[in-house]
Amino acid sequence: SFQFCVVSIILKKSIQTPQQQTMTRLAQCIRRSYSTLRPNNLLNGSERELKPRVLARFYCRSPQLGQKEEYSIYQYPLATEPPEITRTQAADVAENVEEKDPSFKIPKGAEDRSDTTGLSTFEIDQIREQQKKLLATNLSPSIVPGHSEPAGLPANVRRSELMTPQTHLTQLDNGIRVVSQELSSSGLSSTLGVISNVGSRYEIHPRQRGATNVLQLLSFGTPTPSYPNPSSFLMDLGGAAHICDTAREQSIHCIDLLRPHVDEAFPLLQQVLLEPQWVDDDVEGAKRALGFQAEGAPPEALLGEAFQLAAFGHDQQLGQPHMFLEDNPELTASVVREFWQNRFIDNPDEIVVSGAGIDHEQLIRLTEEHFGHLQQKANNANSAQANPSTYHGGQLVLDRESPDKLVRVGLGFKIGGWHSGDLVATCVLQTLLGGGSSFSAGGPGKGMYSRLYREILNRHSWAESAEAFAAFYSEVGLFGLSGSTTPNRTKDMISVFANQLKKLADEPVTDEELDRAKNMLRGNVLTQLESRLVLFEDMGRQILTYGQREQVPQTCEKINAVTAADIQGVAKRAITSSRPTVAIVGGGLFPAQSQAMMKFVGAFLKQT
Repeated sequence: SFQFCVVSIILKKSIQTPQQQTMTRLAQCIRRSYSTLRPNNLLNGSERELKPRVLARFYCRSPQLGQKEEYSIYQYPLATEPPEITRTQAADVAENVEEKDPSFKIPKGAEDRSDTTGLSTFEIDQIREQQKKLLATNLSPSIVPGHSEPAGLPANVRRSELMTPQTHLTQLDNGIRVVSQELSSSGLSSTLGVISNVGSRYEIHPRQRGATNVLQLLSFGTPTPSYPNPSSFLMDLGGAAHICDTAREQSIHCIDLLRPHVDEAFPLLQQVLLEPQWVDDDVEGAKRALGFQAEGAPPEALLGEAFQLAAFGHDQQLGQPHMFLEDNPELTASVVREFWQNRFIDNPDEIVVSGAGIDHEQLIRLTEEHFGHLQQKANNANSAQANPSTYHGGQLVLDRESPDKLVRVGLGFKIGGWHSGDLVATCVLQTLLGGGSSFSAGGPGKGMYSRLYREILNRHSWAESAEAFAAFYSEVGLFGLSGSTTPNRTKDMISVFANQLKKLADEPVTDEELDRAKNMLRGNVLTQLESRLVLFEDMGRQILTYGQREQVPQTCEKINAVTAADIQGVAKRAITSSRPTVAIVGGGLFPAQSQAMMKFVGAFLKQT
C-alpha cells in the first residue's frame, strides 16, 4: 500500500479539501522517504490517525485524482517530486502571437528560399560563389573524372576467359630482382615498392644502435630534392598511401596508389630511397618520438624483446634489441646515412622490387630507369654481414610494471629457421595451439576450439591470456608459449606451459585437432593473399629469402601433407635438443624468483 500510494498520486491544492490537503502532505512524506522514515515522526497528532491503507483507498475511489495525474516509478525512477504535467492548446495562446511587420516583403525570386534576412537573390548568389571558392580543391587533371577510359586499366574480359595470375621474375644486370603479379581484381589500384635486407641485426657498431627504427620514421617523412613533402604529393595523387616497416632482418618501403599514377610516383620512391636529405634535427626528432613510443610500449612487445635477449644474448646479432628502448647519443644523421649507404645503396644484390596489380614490363622499365645505375660494392669493409647467431637459452626478468598489474610470461625453445624442413609443420602446430585472451569481443569463433583455449584459458581462471608464437630467421627460429597472469601465479603459468609442450612431445594430436588446424591455416593463407599489400610483401620476401616464389597450390599441398607424427616430432626435437628460454615482464618480481622458476622448468623438462 505504501508504494502504491507513493508512485501513483499527484494532488493539486486548488481542488483539495482540508482533509485531502492533509492526506497530500502525508503522501509526499511517504513518497520521499518511505523506506527509511516513518510518517508518524513527521506529522502532527491529527495526521497520525490517517493510515496508509486509508490513503490508498481514497486514491482508488477518487476519480478526480487517480485517472489523469498518475505516473509510474518506472518512468521516473530518480524523481523526488511528481512531474508537473501541463497541456496547452493552440487556441489558448493565439492571442499572444506576435504580429508580422506589414512593411516586410520577401524579395522577388526568393520565395522558395529558406533565407528570411532580407538578402536579395544577387547577394545570395554572391555568397554561394565565395563559399564554393573557399571549399574548392585543386585536383590533378589526371584524377578528374572524364569520359575516356583511364590509361593502364586492365582489359575487362569474361569470367570464363580469366587466366590464373602468374608471378613473373626478372633479374637486372646490376643484381636487382623484379617480381610482379597482375591482378584482374585490383582494377585501378597497384601496390609497388622495395624489400631489402636492412634490419636491426646489421647494426654491428654501437653507434648504429637504433638506426633501423629511425629510418622507419624518416622515410617518406623528410624532404627529398624534388619533393618537399612526400606525403602531400602522394595525397594529391588521389590519396595514395605509403608504408615503411622495419624488422630484425628485412625492411619494406611501398606505395599503394591508383594505377594511372604509377609513373608519377616511382620517381618519389627513388628519391626517398636513394637521395634522402636527413639532417641531425630530423634524427633527433625521430629519436624523441621513438623514446615516447618506448615509454608506452605494450608489455607483449617488451616480452618479445626480453625473449630474444634471453635466447641469444646481447653479444649476438639476433639478441640485439630491435625496439628503441635507450637513447643513443652517437646516432647522428651521418651515422644513419652511412648505415643506409652500406646496407642498401651499395648492396643491390639484396634488393627486390615487387609489384602487385601492375604490368611486369612496366615495372621492369621503371626499375631500370630509376634503380638500374646502382652497383654492388665488393669487399666493403664497413658493410655489415649476417653473422649466424647461436641459440643458448636462458632466463631474463624485466622489472617493468604494466598498467593492468599483470605479469607477462614466455617459455620457448629453439627450432629451425626459414630454410628448415619443419617450417610448415611448425606453422600448423602454432595454429593448432592457437590461444588468445580470456576476453573475446564480437562473439565466438576466434579460435575458441584451439588447444590453449580449451586446456588453459577455460580451465584456469587466473590465466588472462595464452597463445603460441613462432619467430623465424635465416639460420634459426624460436617457438613457444606466452601469456599473462597475476604475479602470484607466475610459477603456475610456467608449469602449465611446460605441461602443454611436454604433452605435445609425448602424445600425438588427434585427427580432429589436426584437420581443424590445417583447414584454418589454409584459409588464413588464401584469405590474406587476396590483399594486394600482403601479395606484394609475400612475393618480395620469398624472392629475397629463397630466390623464387612458391605458388599457392604448392603451399596448400605442403599443409595438407603434415601428419600428427610431424607435429609430435617438431615438439620433441624442440624441447630435447635445446635449453628452455624463460622471459618475464612485470612488476614486483625478483631475480631469485626467476632463477627458481628456471630451475623448476629445467628439472621438469629434463624428464623428457
